[in-house]
Amino acid sequence: MMKLEEAEEAFPYDKVDHLIRVGGLQGWSFAYEDRIPLGMTKEVREHVSRNTETLEILKGGDGTNFFQRMKNGRRLEAFEPRNPIDVSGDGPFLISEILREMFQPDTGGRQAITALTNVIFENYGITVDREVLQGPLLTAAIRN
Repeated sequence: MMKLEEAEEAFPYDKVDHLIRVGGLQGWSFAYEDRIPLGMTKEVREHVSRNTETLEILKGGDGTNFFQRMKNGRRLEAFEPRNPIDVSGDGPFLISEILREMFQPDTGGRQAITALTNVIFENYGITVDREVLQGPLLTAAIRN
């Protein structure tokens, strides 16, 4: 178990390509990646969503944000949080429909992510906030 600060010191950016931190909250598991992501690959997403439901939030450094909900290897809904009207997936569109009702599209990425995390909390009872992500988590470092 390492805090984020300890992990960044032990595994500097110039030596480690992938830093994966894993934890659990209220019966849910989560992974946090802030370098070159591995969890976004189709194979990984399909594998980890088998026999369960997964929620994925991508907050890109370039301002691009993305949400995806999967279950049993199938994409149920996927969208850019600033535009919950443009949704892909097999449905049902649970998160996007609620978000669409409470949030005005294209009003800003930060507001969209905040609204998205609020909807996730209201529907699943979980919040993975900055304090959790910076705290002690199981940490794996992978070099390409």
